[in-house]
Amino acid sequence: MNAPHTFITNIIPVLQNDPYFENATITTAYENDIKPYPVTKPIIALAMDKHTVGERLISVNEDGSETLSKSRIAESVIKVTFFVPYENGAADCYRWADYLYSYFLFRTELDIVGCRLYDCNYVRECGALVLETDFTLRQKVSE
Repeated sequence: MNAPHTFITNIIPVLQNDPYFENATITTAYENDIKPYPVTKPIIALAMDKHTVGERLISVNEDGSETLSKSRIAESVIKVTFFVPYENGAADCYRWADYLYSYFLFRTELDIVGCRLYDCNYVRECGALVLETDFTLRQKVSE
């Protein structure tokens, strides 16, 4: 799999082609935590939060000897923020998140090892309800 920022730029057009997301805007996250205003339709913003690469993997040969491979396991935490108009209600934020994570888990080959959803809050700067979430994507990378 490619670098995490490439994952984000590659997944956005895929999601935009899904009929479920036709009434939403899917974008990379806003710089410097800028908030969109006004929020008139759902916005889903993706950003890289953290990326770690583990030690080289060791493969065990048939004779019991070990070989250090050039592969490593990398984990990327991708932050996803959902903005919905206030009048849609908090349940709408969770509905969008539920669909997105179900999409990733059941309609892709991604190795997602965890996801977190935080409280949905009203944010005055954008006049909308905002749900912060993130998920951890695991991938095998080679040098």
